[in-house]
Parts: sequence; structure tokens; C-alpha cells
Amino acid sequence: MIRNRSVLLAAAVELVIDTGKAYDRNTTDVCNEFHVGSEKIWSDNGASVLRLPPKDRKEFAARVAPPGDKVLGENPRVKNTYEALKASAAKNRRAS
Repeated sequence: MIRNRSVLLAAAVELVIDTGKAYDRNTTDVCNEFHVGSEKIWSDNGASVLRLPPKDRKEFAARVAPPGDKVLGENPRVKNTYEALKASAAKNRRAS
């Protein structure tokens, strides 16, 4: 029998938050390694990795957002996930 549910609940919440933070750090490391590795594979096979200047990145994003919103935002299979991803990106976007 659980005598003090609030203590147990607080411990469970803390465990979930701590686990999420650990996975977030791990996932960031894995993504960064993948990014660097992917560019090396492209380069090793004769490709050039190009980066648009900030002004052009903004224009590109503005051009691809409407069709992306239409395709993903109107697809019932991915709409909720897409909206959550957009909300998270907006919340965490760095100023450029």
C-alpha cells in the first residue's frame, strides 16, 4: 500500500524530467555527429556542401513554408505531429 502518494508522484515527475534531459543531451550529440558525418560522406564522394547566406535562407524558408504547411498541415496522419514540431521550433528558434 502506498502511504504517501504525493511523495511518490513528485519522485516520478522528477525522474521523468531528469530522464528527458539526459535523452535530450544524448540526442543532440547523436544529431551533431550524424550531421558532421553526413557532410564528410558527401565531400568524400565529390559533392560540395553549400550553405545559403542568412538573407537567402530566410527567403528559401518563406518560399517552402506555404507548400509544406499545405502538404503536412492538411494530412490527418501527420498534422498533429507537424503542428507540434512547428510550435516547438517557434518556441526554441534562435534569433538570426
